[in-house]
Amino acid sequence: MDSNRFLFLIAFIVGVSVMAMEITASRILAPHFGTSIFVWTNIIGVVMMSLSLGYWLGGKLVDKNPRLELLLKIILGAGLFFLGVPFLSNNLIEMISENILFFDSGVTILFVGSFLSAFILFGFPMFLLGITSPFLIKLYSVNNKEHEGETSGTIFAISTLGSIFGTFLPSLVLIPFIGTKFTIYLFSCILIFLGVAGVFSLKNKFLFLIIPFICFFSLNPSISTNASTVIEKESIYQFINVTSYDNRKYYISYNEGRGTQSILDKDNFLTGQYYDYASLLPLMKDSGTLEYLLVGLAGGTIVNALDKIYGKDINVTAVEIDKDVIEISNNLLNLENSSLNVVNMDGRMFLKFNKKKYDFIYIDVYINEMYVPWTFSTSEFWKIVKNSLKEDGVVGINLFSGGENTDFLKIFSNTIAKEFSHTYGLWPIKNGSYNYAVFASNESINFDKMKQKKEYKVLSDQIDYFLNNYIDINYSEDIKVFTDDWCPVEFLTDKTIFN
Repeated sequence: MDSNRFLFLIAFIVGVSVMAMEITASRILAPHFGTSIFVWTNIIGVVMMSLSLGYWLGGKLVDKNPRLELLLKIILGAGLFFLGVPFLSNNLIEMISENILFFDSGVTILFVGSFLSAFILFGFPMFLLGITSPFLIKLYSVNNKEHEGETSGTIFAISTLGSIFGTFLPSLVLIPFIGTKFTIYLFSCILIFLGVAGVFSLKNKFLFLIIPFICFFSLNPSISTNASTVIEKESIYQFINVTSYDNRKYYISYNEGRGTQSILDKDNFLTGQYYDYASLLPLMKDSGTLEYLLVGLAGGTIVNALDKIYGKDINVTAVEIDKDVIEISNNLLNLENSSLNVVNMDGRMFLKFNKKKYDFIYIDVYINEMYVPWTFSTSEFWKIVKNSLKEDGVVGINLFSGGENTDFLKIFSNTIAKEFSHTYGLWPIKNGSYNYAVFASNESINFDKMKQKKEYKVLSDQIDYFLNNYIDINYSEDIKVFTDDWCPVEFLTDKTIFN
């Protein structure tokens, strides 16, 4: 390989590695800080700051010492630092989290914690990779002095092509199949091999024998096991954890690891949690076989309850974006309900393009335990929901809130009330809970009918609580509404959590 082609190869590999590490950085931070806009802002900001500092210092360094061997040593250093990220990340992030709790603001804790974690874990190796660009341009221009503009354009073009490749490869292939840590190990080893191969002669066979062993042991780290862990799987969207203490009751968590997003009890389909109130919707109207749409399957808690309570009297369609979640819920529940139709698709896209009208729609979608995705919060979204309901249809959604007077709950419920003629709140879903619910319909709902349906006495506690605690919500022009243009749900949720 001639020197110019080798420089092109370096530009491509570095471009791939920068974007691959940026993507995987979000997966490293997600279990601790979530995937809100604040976390992504910090990741992108740290990468940009590190690269820009690398460009600046690299330009000065290459003018003093324009040697390929120095560049390859820098790349080797970046690979070695990246190699340590999976081993250090959990303990380091926990330490950072524990030492910033003195901040009064939850947003500040989230922002500072994710920034420091991203900076310490990824800042320095990204800075080293930033040094490579001015080095490559300088080294390539030595043999092309009359075409310096073309030289820099070619290097940046190849590096950008690598970045494009590095954007799609981890997201679509590597992370879903081998996981985040193994993706980091892979690119670390590529950088290490590139650096070592350029620095040392092939005559040094001993070193080239050691490199595969370093990578092999890096790709096989010791993994601590928890006796109660049933399933651990990293999907394209999230890290999925299923635990059980007796193989009868399962707790499913996504990313966050501290909360439970779904409960499956083989001995009792009612959980005592907010999920049970999704089963009240079919009691709010009378009409033959009912069509029920659930947006957000999770572990199948709600689907399981609907099946056990209503059986063949209800047709359920469940929309779930994560294919691995569908597979896990099917394995745990062994669903045999022929009236259940599971669709693997984004919930908003399904509602937008599906022409079918439903009697009931229940929204139970979350990111990292407590965050409703902003795309499911806006006035434009609720217009889509309204168009997917029958004239007397009812929609419900579960929300996490610190109280009925929080800005988040006020704006969210006001957004729904703007689109529906009749809106009702359940504040909170159960005493002492942080779960709140909003129900809405284009027609007034006669809730007294719910008491008359004595055949569903299994829900008597939920019915009594609902009838004694629901309130009417009226749209107010004095309160803002979420739109696709303005929807700071992450900020308001964080404010709710810590205030």
